[in-house]
Amino acid sequence: MTAFCYIWRDAPAAFYNYLTASVGASSRSGPVPFTIYDELGPNQLSEVASVHIEATLIGQFQLNPLNNRGEITGIVPSAGRYNCQIQARTLEHPMKRYVTCFGSGLIHITAGARYYLRLLERNEKTGQCVVDMVAVN
Repeated sequence: MTAFCYIWRDAPAAFYNYLTASVGASSRSGPVPFTIYDELGPNQLSEVASVHIEATLIGQFQLNPLNNRGEITGIVPSAGRYNCQIQARTLEHPMKRYVTCFGSGLIHITAGARYYLRLLERNEKTGQCVVDMVAVN
């Protein structure tokens, strides 16, 4: 599954101007594409994960045993640091219970950058976990 999201097309002009100003770059630097990858873990039956950059949905993974890998290609107005939020819900085997995952922070995006979603920590009592994105190039 590949989802393409062009922020400047989908967002109002004020939002595009805010993104450009927030990274301290001029709009002349041009659009910057990047890719995020994810795959089911060994005990996961399914996963739905959303990735937001500056509170705008970049894309969503919908993984299952028949579609166990995915990628999202996003485009931001210019290279720089952006706020990133990840929210995911997975169904795990053998317990067959849902686990809620989340993560947020700054991500440095450069042209052609590739990131991979990874599990950082898990709380077995609450069934919650923390995820982040790791640069792979």
